[in-house]
Amino acid sequence: MAMLSHALFQFSQDFLFLKPLTRTATPAFVILFGIMLEIAYLRKIRTGTDSARIETRLLSRMITCYVLFAAITLAAFLTDRLNARPTLKALLFLDDGHFGTILKIYAALFFIVVLLFLWIRRHGAVFILQLAIVGWTLKFLLDVSFSESPYVVSFIIGNAEGFGPAILPSMTFVAFGMAFGEWLSGRRGPLLWSLLLVLAVVVSTIALSQPGTLADIRDTWVAARWSNRPGYFAIGICSTSLFLMVFWLTWRRERPDPVSRFTAVTGRQTLFVYGAGNIVLNLLPSYSGQDPVVASAFVTIFMALLLGLAWIRSVRPDWLNRLGMGIPSMVFRVYDPAVERCAVTIRKLLQMGPGTVR
Repeated sequence: MAMLSHALFQFSQDFLFLKPLTRTATPAFVILFGIMLEIAYLRKIRTGTDSARIETRLLSRMITCYVLFAAITLAAFLTDRLNARPTLKALLFLDDGHFGTILKIYAALFFIVVLLFLWIRRHGAVFILQLAIVGWTLKFLLDVSFSESPYVVSFIIGNAEGFGPAILPSMTFVAFGMAFGEWLSGRRGPLLWSLLLVLAVVVSTIALSQPGTLADIRDTWVAARWSNRPGYFAIGICSTSLFLMVFWLTWRRERPDPVSRFTAVTGRQTLFVYGAGNIVLNLLPSYSGQDPVVASAFVTIFMALLLGLAWIRSVRPDWLNRLGMGIPSMVFRVYDPAVERCAVTIRKLLQMGPGTVR
């Protein structure tokens, strides 16, 4: 969904009716982060995996997310979509880049999780929800006191309209996802995520019941992200819950349909799809014409090629390596150990942090 949104932005501005749908991508990504945090990391600690090893893996993912964000930003610089100053500021998290926002959010979330790892291990989604409440409190206080804020403050707290979804309010998404993941793993019952979903439905109903045309509602929903309005987070939770329900109902079957199988396989390549896709988009020229058929063709071809490569990378990774004359495997033989060493070093530097395991 995120790549479809970016492809539409690159090749056409005429598909505005799709924006409310494509804007659900970021909430889904962050909620899935919460589910992944419980299922792929915290659950393994409870089954005996060393905590330091899990922290190192989390930091490795943080580094990879930042490296991909940097590559996307530099690709935009190479094609003059960003000049030198905005590029440097984006790399320092002092400004937006051109695409790649979710990777910036992921990198920040991974860092916060490791920094507060001890408390998150002990209390799970409840502690994350407390962080979200702190974030919302700070946002409302700053909104009352200041009409503008530095970018970094908006990035973290979400006041004014500098960045969205901001990190601390996004803990709402993470808490919901983690509570859902804890229910799946058996750590917690369904009460917490169910209460959050009910609250989200109530807030969404209020947000969508405002007077106006469908176009007005669409524009309000699109703008709500950058101002970090509660309705954006509520609708994001509801839309992602709907996606999860559809996926669950589909995979209950003994033999899922081909589309579902394809989605599941390519879903394992989210970093590749998002990272490589946005790098290529930033290197490609934009389409400035007005023909919606041509624009649709560009979007369709791009998405088909990208998802096709993701499928091949999942089922036959050796094909892409052969196509690249062995260069991909050579790069990863150097990259993976280097990232792990960096992650270990960062973990040791954070040993004195307030929530790290000593």
